[in-house]
Amino acid sequence: MNPTTPKTAAGINWQTAVTAVRKNSSTALYQQVKEQLCALIAAKRLQKDDKLPGMQELARLFATSQITVDTALKQLIADGVCYRRPKQGTFVGRRQSGMPETAGKRQRIVAVFSESANYELDIVMRPFFAGLRAGIQYVAKADMLLAAGKNAAERLDQLCSNDGIELTGVVIANCCGLSSWLPLVRKHPEVRFVLLNYQFPDFAVATPDNIFGVFNDEFCGGYMATSYLIERGFRKIAVLHYHVDDMNYQLRLEGFRRAHEDAGLLPMPNLILDLSTSGAPLERGTAGMAELLKGEWPDAVFCLNDLLAAGAKAHLRSLSQTPAIEIMGYDNLLPDISYEKAFHTVTINTNRMGHCAIQALINPHNYPGKQIFIAPRLLPRPPQTRIDKDHRVSKPNHV
Repeated sequence: MNPTTPKTAAGINWQTAVTAVRKNSSTALYQQVKEQLCALIAAKRLQKDDKLPGMQELARLFATSQITVDTALKQLIADGVCYRRPKQGTFVGRRQSGMPETAGKRQRIVAVFSESANYELDIVMRPFFAGLRAGIQYVAKADMLLAAGKNAAERLDQLCSNDGIELTGVVIANCCGLSSWLPLVRKHPEVRFVLLNYQFPDFAVATPDNIFGVFNDEFCGGYMATSYLIERGFRKIAVLHYHVDDMNYQLRLEGFRRAHEDAGLLPMPNLILDLSTSGAPLERGTAGMAELLKGEWPDAVFCLNDLLAAGAKAHLRSLSQTPAIEIMGYDNLLPDISYEKAFHTVTINTNRMGHCAIQALINPHNYPGKQIFIAPRLLPRPPQTRIDKDHRVSKPNHV
């Protein structure tokens, strides 16, 4: 047999050779898959040029998604532990330059780093990853390599030193602390970074030239949500919020206040509740609505995310007589919640954000500024009602 000819792994019972990933583990799912395959290679149960099972079969063996398996395999390829041949599969060992199918070609990669250790299970970030994946596939014509933030420095060094990899750039998603990422950005001035979603004060002036930001326009979202309620006749609009040190939430509150100012109104301070000391978001929304009903009832409640809104709506529905108080949420990252609970929301355009993030990597000259803000969209849900000063329901207001 020609030494460069891939072969199917012999003598391995895959049913017993690997185990299902542990979804309650602190180790990321893709990392568990990667470690098990590396162990088989280190024990020489997998030899050079042995072919691994297909993506669907590996996903079944590890009891996880094909996306998780694909991430693990791409990291093994980036490390030089495995190689991939078009239309044939993934094989053990470093790709040889003499292989005719791959000679002179480099694998194009966009790295996506997330602070979530188990980002595969992060349902809130899932729409952002989907938007990025579409942009990487159709705009950059590249492969997506996901990695947890704690491994980012090591992963980036490996990608930059691998001659078989063409690194298009790095997207930093779900970033809760910018200061922890800046040393990595400064260490690699040749790499273009994009920060996605979370905003930070002075980002435009306090960061190196090789990092760019794509953000949801939070101020716009807070403004349009509040204006919608004001235009429909509501005047006593309460706010349920928490973590006001989060700049995204601060901007939503600023939009709420500016909408009142532009309408010649003043927000009512006693109707703005900080629920930071409560429990989970749903519980906070329930507790916040119960607290509001102890005093002067609001006409409407603006919740700074959909989970708060769902909790608030659940409390209203639990009462023997449901007060005619309309609820406005924000995010729409879990669309079924706002639809089932029948509250209005502001939907973030995660697909557009992902597309723009990749465009910023591959067309830096078309994005000379530091930040792009993607406008959200108001998503009204029925029933749409007005209430009078005695909290009696009037005819629906069609908008």
